[in-house]
Amino acid sequence: MNTSYSSIKANEGFFPSMVYWSLKSIISLVAVFGNGIVMWLICTRKRLHCIANWYVLSLATADFCTGLIITPSELICLWKPAMCIWPLAVRGSFYNYPISVSICCLCVLTLDRYLCVLYPLKYTRCMTSKLVVGLISSSWILPGILNFVCLFWLDAPISIQDTADKVVTIMQIFLVSFLPSIFLVYAYTKILFTAIKQRRRSTEQIFQLRFNHKGGDSEHVISQRGRERSSTVKVLGFVITFFVLCWIPSLYRAICGNFLPCTVSSSVVQISRLLILLNSGMNFAVYAFLKKDIRTELCKTCRKEGNQGNASV
Repeated sequence: MNTSYSSIKANEGFFPSMVYWSLKSIISLVAVFGNGIVMWLICTRKRLHCIANWYVLSLATADFCTGLIITPSELICLWKPAMCIWPLAVRGSFYNYPISVSICCLCVLTLDRYLCVLYPLKYTRCMTSKLVVGLISSSWILPGILNFVCLFWLDAPISIQDTADKVVTIMQIFLVSFLPSIFLVYAYTKILFTAIKQRRRSTEQIFQLRFNHKGGDSEHVISQRGRERSSTVKVLGFVITFFVLCWIPSLYRAICGNFLPCTVSSSVVQISRLLILLNSGMNFAVYAFLKKDIRTELCKTCRKEGNQGNASV
C-alpha cells in the first residue's frame, strides 16, 4: 500500500523538487477535471443511467477525491507546516483512503463485467438495484475501516502502535494491493477468452441468418451485442493493464519495506507515488474515448457548446 505517503522530503529522489511537485499538481488537476466531467455526464444524462455506469461513477468519484485530497494537502504541509497539525498516521489514512476506494471500485466494476459476460442470464436476474448499491457501498466502507482503524490506538504505547500498524500494513498490502491485482488479471483473462468465444458464436449465427435469408432485426441485435461486448472488453483491458503497471513500483516498495531486508530508494518512492496518482488521473480518458455511450454524450455536449458559441458570435 502507499504507506507513509508524505514521509519523504520533496528535494530527494529522481526528480528535482520543483519538477516533482509540478508533475503531481498537473496530474491532480487532470484527475479532478477529467473525472469531474465523467461524473457530471453520468449524473446529468439519462442515457448513461445504467448499472455499468453506476460503477464507473463510483470509480470516477474515488479518482476525483484522490486528485482533490492528496496533492493539495501535501502542498499545504510543505509550504505551511504550522497548518499541518494532524499526526502522520492520520494524514496517511486520509491519503490512502481514496486510493483504496479507487482500487475496490475497480474490482467491483470488473466483477460486474465478469458476471455479465460469463453468466449473462443469471446476471440479468440477480443484479438488482439493491445489490448494486450494496457492492458500491462496500467498496467505500471497507477501505474506510481498513485505513482509519489505526485511529483507535493513537494514544497507545509506542510498542503497541508499531505492532498494530505492522499488522494493518500487511493486511492493506494483501487486501488492497496484492489480491486485487491477481483478481483483476484473472477476471480479465476469463472475460477476454469468453468474449472471443461469444464473438465467434455470434459470427456463426449471423452467417447462418444470412444463409437462410433471415437477417434483418435478428442480425442487427446480434451485431449490436457483439459491439457492446467488444467495447466492454477493450475498456476493461486498458484500465486493468494501466492499473497493474502503475502499481508495480508500489508493490515492490511494500514487499521490500515489510517482508525483505532491502532498502527502497527515494527515486522509487517518488516514481511510485506519481504513478499511483497518474492511474487516478488517466482512468477518465479511457471512459471518455473508449466507452461508446460516454464518448457519444461527451461529443454531443462539445458540439452543443460549440454551436452555442458560434450563435452568440
